[in-house]
Amino acid sequence: MKPVVKNYSVLVIGELLSRGLYYIAFIYMARLISVEGLGILSFTQSLVSYFALLATFGLDITGARDAAKGDVASGKLLANILVLKVIFSVVSFLLLLFTVVLINKPLETKSFIIIYGIVLMINILQLDWFFQGLEKMYIISALQSLRALFIVILLFIFVKGAENFLTVAWIFTISPLIVTPLSLYFVKRDNLVTRLVFDFNFSKKLFKESYPVILIHLMALIYYNIDAVMLAFLTNDRSVGIYSAAYKVILLAISLNVFWQYACTPKLSKHPFDKKVFLEYALTNILIGFFFSVAVYIWSKEIILFLYGESYIQSVEILRVLSIVPFSSALAGTFANTLTLWNLQRLQLIATSAGAVSNVALNFLLIPQYSLNGAAIATIAAELLVFFLSFLFLYNRLFKL
Repeated sequence: MKPVVKNYSVLVIGELLSRGLYYIAFIYMARLISVEGLGILSFTQSLVSYFALLATFGLDITGARDAAKGDVASGKLLANILVLKVIFSVVSFLLLLFTVVLINKPLETKSFIIIYGIVLMINILQLDWFFQGLEKMYIISALQSLRALFIVILLFIFVKGAENFLTVAWIFTISPLIVTPLSLYFVKRDNLVTRLVFDFNFSKKLFKESYPVILIHLMALIYYNIDAVMLAFLTNDRSVGIYSAAYKVILLAISLNVFWQYACTPKLSKHPFDKKVFLEYALTNILIGFFFSVAVYIWSKEIILFLYGESYIQSVEILRVLSIVPFSSALAGTFANTLTLWNLQRLQLIATSAGAVSNVALNFLLIPQYSLNGAAIATIAAELLVFFLSFLFLYNRLFKL
């Protein structure tokens, strides 16, 4: 367990720094670009996340898993994933452009989406998955922190008010590009790759292994992000801004769960169906989620007023409703993510698909009548359904062995 704890500690330090910087950037923008502007930004991030998923095609997950196992030469793994990601990123960006043409949104919103979407091409050379598989967590932490730092610095320099709205999109696009050379430096410095080798048959194998993963993460994105997208179409930009302010607090609250899952990925991958390894991971993850759910519920009003000010007072009620999400997310993630790490991707796909379908259906039913509260309730219900199904799938294979 010591390597996991070490990896976790490194990730926590790096992620707290990077997420803290991202949150500073978010708060800075929330106070400068108006509630409506924040709504457009949140809608754009949610929309582009679906195309980003196609751009990576689940290769970050399967790549990290294969790198951790060490069954494939690192140069061969890296070369084939990069080639596949180039193809999928180009297709993804073209589809985004086509979507922007079709949607009924103002020209400024469409321009913002296109500029922000350029990041789909830039992310090809983000090698965090590679370093994760090799348990180089300190490199991941450094890269993530620097990306966030550049965003904060550029925002403080170039964004002074709502008139700089489009500049925000350019900053989010350019910042990852600035850090990309450092990723390549670490690969060369640590001699992680001796020779890049492309193998068409191996690429086909990666494709076959990854497509269930992309479907799983598509379903997960739907029950995490579809609320912001549907609010944008069914209500207005202000509602999206109010909702997003509360949801950002939730994302910050579940960060430690994400760190823990991230740090445990190599060990879980190496020890499939090991009850002791799983229980050590699961109990810690669930306790973290429970603690943050209680904390967010108790201090909802203080959190919103401190971070955003009186303009976002409507976010307090939404945050209280969403406060159960850190706990429900920990429950769902503990069991659902383990299914993929143990090559049970299709079972996770069933669970996440059920959650996604239920979330979309509940959003259609609840948003027109209950607005923001309806979106929050739909997300929570989807999380609990994914937990229930994933628990059943894993229990039958882990505790009945």
